[in-house]
Formats: sequence, structure tokens, C-alpha cells
Amino acid sequence: QIKKKENSYYIRGYKGTEVVIRTDHEILKRISYERTCVKRIHILRKYETETKYIYTSKGKRRSRRIVIPGIPVKDGSSMPRAVRTVLQALSYGGIEVDASRKLADLKKMDPMRIFYRTLDAEFYNADYKVPIRLFFPTEEAMENGAASGRKPPVILFFHGGGWVTESVENYQRVCARMAQSTGQIVASVEYRLAPEYRFPVGLMDCYAAAKAFYTNRFLLNTDPDRITIMGDSAGGNLAAAVCMMARDRGEFYPKKQILIYPAVNNCYTAKSPYRSVQENGGDYLLTAAKMEDYLTLYESCAEDRNNPYFSPLMEKDYTNLPDTLILTAEFDPLRDEGEEYGKRLKEAGNHVEIHRISDALHGYFALGIRFLHVQESFDIMNRFLSKGSE
Repeated sequence: QIKKKENSYYIRGYKGTEVVIRTDHEILKRISYERTCVKRIHILRKYETETKYIYTSKGKRRSRRIVIPGIPVKDGSSMPRAVRTVLQALSYGGIEVDASRKLADLKKMDPMRIFYRTLDAEFYNADYKVPIRLFFPTEEAMENGAASGRKPPVILFFHGGGWVTESVENYQRVCARMAQSTGQIVASVEYRLAPEYRFPVGLMDCYAAAKAFYTNRFLLNTDPDRITIMGDSAGGNLAAAVCMMARDRGEFYPKKQILIYPAVNNCYTAKSPYRSVQENGGDYLLTAAKMEDYLTLYESCAEDRNNPYFSPLMEKDYTNLPDTLILTAEFDPLRDEGEEYGKRLKEAGNHVEIHRISDALHGYFALGIRFLHVQESFDIMNRFLSKGSE
């Protein structure tokens, strides 16, 4: 039980428990209760703009978090001014492909990679061999994953990077953590990148991967009802497009998709109808100018932008699509289009969940598991994945 008065919190705790107050970045207070009572806890004024999370713990058990939103600063943003100033300095427009790829490749220097449980394989898209890397949640899953008679749950994952940068190698930590946090095998696809391979080459690599898994033509013995298609950012675009293409072609039928801040529209100029592009398109790392450059590098011609497989919001028919979970980030230019996509799916009769992660930026999902935004996302994902799996 919590009551707030100015910068003080009056918290009723129970004997033998500990109350924890923290922000996204640090723990502010730990208060032990030797008896059941109400204690007054003072929080410094400098933390008033930050979202705070309050929960109790006893031994290994932890209660659900209570979220206390930060007080917005004068410009209407709940983000601390110092953080916003740094973000503005880093939020430049335009994409230089080689430089962007070199920057992204710094993620390959991961000292934890020797501990990941992985298996490299490949499949064909026509005459091209598409690499794929499997991440296993446990040693037992790795030993039994390809064994006859076993059909483990699988997340088929398409990484982000604006269709231009990133790779399976760069996303190793994200996928290994995903396998551990969900208890499922994660299959990360090394689809071909633009501008060397423009639309629809990368999409067709992803579609070929999905077809191989859903028709059980891959080394894993897969159950199509236990496969989830997932992607973040540009990967979310590819995941949505693969599911639409599968419905249209009738070659397989995905049951679930998870889209993390997906890029599903075709315009990031002042003409965009979405408020998040105007409000978040200049100061929060991913800029509207970068998104326009990514689209230009990905498209084969200007007409591609009206193709629903390029821009899923151009689709006219949203019926008969998979159960869908969409996660968006509050300070992301892609926020509103992702939520609009979910709204259209829901209006067409599909089961859809849409969750906006407060105070989060585009790309937050690639942060460490200790970040509360990531923890919150996995809590939501695991609830979604567990539905219908009994």
C-alpha cells in the first residue's frame, strides 16, 4: 500500500519483506520491514522526472511492480533534460552505409559469445544458401533439438537494421538472451541486405526460411503450431510481410507473430500522418531522415512503397492473419504506425495485443536483460507465447 505526498512515499510493508524503489538506471532505496507497519521514504527531488518502480521481495519471491510515472518537465517530455540533450547530440540525419555497418559490427566483440549454445545451418532460397543460426535455451534443448520425435517451440527471428545493417553475428547476445528468457529455440536468419540486394530479395530469404520451418524441411523436427515469427524494426516489417505472403500464397499458416517497434509505413517526411514521426523524428537516435534513407536504400523503384510486402500499412485486407503481439516504444518515430497496424489487424477480427513501453527509445530491445524495459517486454512476450500452448 503506497501513498505519495510531495517527494515522500508512505509505504505499508509486511513483516519479513523488503521494499525496493528503483528507476530504469539504479536502485534508490531498499527498506527492510522487521514488523508490519507504514514507513515514510523520502526520494531526492532530482529523481522526480524519472519513472520509478516499487516492489516487495521476500527470499526469492518478488511482487508485481507498481509504476510511478515521472513528473514531465516543462517541454512536455518525461525524460530528464540532461538525457535529452545527449540524445539530441547523437541524433543526426542521413545514412552512410559503410560507416553504419562498421559501427554496428562493434557488437561482434562480445566476450560472452563462447558461452552461447548455438548451431549454424543453412537452407536454400532458390539457388542461394541462406545461413541461419540456432540459439538453444539449455544444453538439454541443444542435445534434443534435432532428435527424432521431439518438436520444440521455435521463434523464427528476423533482425533489425533498416534492411541495410546488422547481422546474425551482431544480434548474438539478443538472440541468446531471448532463448534463455523464453525457453524456446531461436532461429536467426541471415537474410541478404540492401543496397546490394534490394526489395524483395531479403524478404524472400525470410519467406524461404519460414517455409522450410513450417513445412518441416529443416534439420529441426518442427510443429507448425509451435513456431512464432518475430522481428524488430525492419525485421518486424519482414515478419509482418512474411505472414501476409504466407496467407496470400497458402503454402503455410503462421499462428503467432511478435513485432517489436515494426517499420510498417512508407513515409517519414513532414507528410507522414503519424504524430510520433513529427514529435520523435529528430531527437531520439533513430531519426525520420534516417528512416527515409533506409527506405530509399531498400526499394528497387519508387512504386515499391505502395507494395504491401514493402509497407504492410498499404495492405487492404487484414483478415486471417496470425495472433499478433506488437510492442512499441514511447520515444520512437515508428510508435504510431506500429500501433495503427495492430489496430487494423484487430478491426479485421484477428487477436492482437498492443503494448507501449513507457520512456523507451527505438532499439531498447537490444539492451541487457537488467534493463527494466527489456524485463517488461519479456514478461509480456512470455504471457503471449504461453497462450494456447497448454
